[in-house]
Amino acid sequence: MKRTIFLFAAIASFLALPASAHHINSVTGKVEDFFQTERIQVPHTKRLCSEEEGADAEDVLGGMVIGGIFGDILSGGDDKATGAGAIIGGMIAAEENKGSVSTVCQDVTTYSQEQRNVYSYSTITFEVDGELFTIRFQRY
Repeated sequence: MKRTIFLFAAIASFLALPASAHHINSVTGKVEDFFQTERIQVPHTKRLCSEEEGADAEDVLGGMVIGGIFGDILSGGDDKATGAGAIIGGMIAAEENKGSVSTVCQDVTTYSQEQRNVYSYSTITFEVDGELFTIRFQRY
């Protein structure tokens, strides 16, 4: 319906332009829509989980901190004893968690490419007394 109204409005406005004094015998016309292909990236997120055996970094680091604190306290602030306490603490934490299993999950995003047709423009083509006219326009 909008196309028909627009078609008649366009033709009427065209015919309202100053023209020669001859009589118009026939007017025919049509409206065509044109589309273009657009490629878009569509994200897909999956959660991937795996089971890992043994101590994780947090356990070892915690053991090193606690071992370092004990080494420092027991030695009265000796740097070598503090370092040794940290190493021993990390080793104990790793050994304690040796048989443990933890689940580690990570979100992974992949992309697929999709194509879709999107509106580009329209044309109205009409003929007045054998002469062809085409006007390009945007519908919306």
